[in-house]
Amino acid sequence: MRGKTGTDVDLYLFRICLLLARFITGINSSSLKEVLVADYDETLRPGFYEGSPVEVLVQIHVESFGNIQEVDMEFQVYSYFMQSWTDKRLTGKINRSITLKGSDINNVWTPDAYCYNARVTNLMLPNLETHSKLSISPKGVLVYSRGVSFAASCVMDLRSFPHDSQNCSLKFGSYAYDDSDVIFKWINGDVHVSRDNMAQFTFLGASFSTDLERYMGDNFTTITVSYAFQRRLGYYLLQVYIPDIMIVLLSWIVFWMNPDNAGDRLAIGLTTILTIMFLSGAINASMPRVSYAKAMDWYLMISFAFVFFSVIESLVVFVLSSRPLGKGCYCKKEICHSFKSKILPCLKTRRRKARTTRLKHPDADQVTELNMNIMLTDQSLPMSLEDIATTEDRECHQALMHRSKYTAIRIDHVSRILFPVIFASYTFGYWLAYS
Repeated sequence: MRGKTGTDVDLYLFRICLLLARFITGINSSSLKEVLVADYDETLRPGFYEGSPVEVLVQIHVESFGNIQEVDMEFQVYSYFMQSWTDKRLTGKINRSITLKGSDINNVWTPDAYCYNARVTNLMLPNLETHSKLSISPKGVLVYSRGVSFAASCVMDLRSFPHDSQNCSLKFGSYAYDDSDVIFKWINGDVHVSRDNMAQFTFLGASFSTDLERYMGDNFTTITVSYAFQRRLGYYLLQVYIPDIMIVLLSWIVFWMNPDNAGDRLAIGLTTILTIMFLSGAINASMPRVSYAKAMDWYLMISFAFVFFSVIESLVVFVLSSRPLGKGCYCKKEICHSFKSKILPCLKTRRRKARTTRLKHPDADQVTELNMNIMLTDQSLPMSLEDIATTEDRECHQALMHRSKYTAIRIDHVSRILFPVIFASYTFGYWLAYS
């Protein structure tokens, strides 16, 4: 009988210890829920009856940054969003910290944090549809953490592209509670970024700010974190600037080609023009259609101008090398025609008179010679002057052609120095201005 009584006592003590263990460790979730929700209304914020706003401390830990898309002017952030506040209604209900997750979090009041400039985010999704947890301490301090991703708008100034720096921000606030109910504050001014390696940008740092904004007659506290990024130039150096410089250098080959070889010179010029146009179009296809010229646009347009003027130079040189320069030949030709039209009739008249005189008083020995001289004189005098005029025209034309070709060659020689010097000066000034 005594053994049976000892067994009952041991069993009773075991049950008491088991109940205590289940209460302390929170193994029995239904009992824990009953403890937490006893005399607790999850629809009311902390301090509602006291009339004081609840202060929510916010911290954001960035796991990594996604793509920064210029064409859509948005950037992506993958982070952990943590909120901390005090709810006195939960003070003393438990004697050690516990963690809730999933639908159990809905039994406790949580802030309705909202990202103002987010286009796509899971911040407002139910707790069952995202990674989330809620830690409750015995003093009633709650820490609410969620794994949140953002695709937020980022207004970019691309005038210095691709030498630009961009500031992209995330703006948070309460969707339903004004400043008389909820006040958001940053925990500290430090930013936590696990992985800041990005393909096209370098992360420079972050800044925090708090503001008060008015919507529909109510004041709402907002908090903003701004991330600064510096664009990397490696991609654009390899894909744009170096090919563009090589194309411009290729267009200058025409300055060393024969001025008469217009077909090949124009073929090279037109090919380089089309290549630069294709290069500019390929780059701007991934950029927003802004109403101002970017730094890269200016560089490509100036490069296009150098190639275009090299084509114009080829046309000018070809025209000069194929046509005489000036109107000197035409002036001399007019003088020769005037000489023939005025001088030749006088000479012919005098020759006829001399012939008539000699026919009236001929010597016996001179008859044959006179007849031959008359024939030679009447035919050879005009032909001799024609030959002189033709020779002068030919020499004049050759001199003008020689002068034109010399001018064309001189233009090529000057272009060989002038074009590279101006382009190198512009390139140096461009990088000096935007670096």
